[in-house]
Amino acid sequence: MLIPIPPELKGMVRFVPGGCALKESATPGQQEAFKTFQAERARAQEATVVSA
Repeated sequence: MLIPIPPELKGMVRFVPGGCALKESATPGQQEAFKTFQAERARAQEATVVSA
């Protein structure tokens, strides 16, 4: 399941092997939004594995 990138993180997230990373120039608010985004991604991946 794909989790959409929140609007406040558009252009700030880069995809790397095994996931994604936040760019160095992110503000503290964007860093917090990224943590939430990562947690949602992890939950979605767990749900996919459990239901498979």
